[in-house]
Amino acid sequence: MQTPMVFSTQSSKSRPDKADSPPTLAIVVACSLFAALLMLSGCTGASSEAHISEAVFDPDTRMLEANLDIKLSAIALDALDHGIPIVLEFDIRPDQGRPQPVRWQLSYLPLMRRYQLLIEDSQPRFFSSRVQLLAALDRFRVQLNSDVAVSGELRLRIDPAALPAPMRLPALLEPGWRIKVEAALWQSIR
Repeated sequence: MQTPMVFSTQSSKSRPDKADSPPTLAIVVACSLFAALLMLSGCTGASSEAHISEAVFDPDTRMLEANLDIKLSAIALDALDHGIPIVLEFDIRPDQGRPQPVRWQLSYLPLMRRYQLLIEDSQPRFFSSRVQLLAALDRFRVQLNSDVAVSGELRLRIDPAALPAPMRLPALLEPGWRIKVEAALWQSIR
């Protein structure tokens, strides 16, 4: 006589053994160490620097003017040389009235072999070398929308949201994409 074959849907182990489960604590620690190393690796680069001086507002023409000294980091200059546009965002904050952002886009056009400076809605300016482009960043001049502005603050930063999508997260971690600059206070010349 043959014995009947019995099939069971239960495994031989009624509950999973601890040796079979993934070591979750080790994974969490490893991921934390990796994230810390990733952030620390971004702390080694030099940041961009800028100095804003002699910021004044002329109430007759409603023009805000300032002298600039902008030195972009090596990583920002390398990106620019490879055709990645760099957007400098000036944040004008009058003591009275609404903030007014102004954007300057620096770019390299490889087919034309020219650098371009685009300020808001004005016509683009073209330069044959990067040195000429950077020299053109020495003066800030913009007409304010506010009639009541007497004084305020001018700030400057590189806009990481204007970078291509794969570069946005590294730009948040890498100091080379930040500009070390103190906010400049401006006031009316009268």
